[in-house]
This record gives sequence, structure tokens and C-alpha cells, in this order.
Amino acid sequence: MEELFKNGCFLPDWSGLDEVEPAAVKSTEIYVRKTLPELLTELEQIEARIEDIKAREWRLAWLMEQHNNG
Repeated sequence: MEELFKNGCFLPDWSGLDEVEPAAVKSTEIYVRKTLPELLTELEQIEARIEDIKAREWRLAWLMEQHNNG
């Protein structure tokens, strides 16, 4: 169990180790509860970003084709 904890597989309170201090545990993310409208807004932003990336990808592919053929 201690090895799994040290590899980051469990939270400190799951490990049964008393000597682990909260400062020693690396927190990679902080989870925040969001409302449905907030999540939908984020989803729309992600979708818009994906569309922008697809447009840029298409433009670069077209430019590469023009460069290779011209």
C-alpha cells in the first residue's frame, strides 16, 4: 500500500500512513464543482477552438499542396 501511495496511486488518507504530511503530497489539480451553464460555456469554447484548429490545419495543408505543386 505504501508503494502505491508513493507512486501517486492513492490519496494520503487511503494509504494508512500517519507519517505523511499534507505538504508532502503533490496536488496536481483542484477540483471545483461547476454549474451546468458553466460547463456548457466551456464546451462551446472547446468546440470553437477545435474548429479554429481544423481551419488552420486545412489552410496549412492547402499551402503545402500549393508549395509542392508550384
